[in-house]
Amino acid sequence: MYEMYPDTWHVAEDGHHDTAGRPRRRARKDHRVTPVVLVPQSTPDPTRPTA
Repeated sequence: MYEMYPDTWHVAEDGHHDTAGRPRRRARKDHRVTPVVLVPQSTPDPTRPTA
């Protein structure tokens, strides 16, 4: 089997992953959100029979 929680991790031993305090990715870009009505207000349609 393998150790569930080893004392040393391979990433810590690499030395290449030195991102102390820096985020990994850029923050998401702000997008403007325009509200859109997807379904029009329901009005009684005389051509459509109701159940």
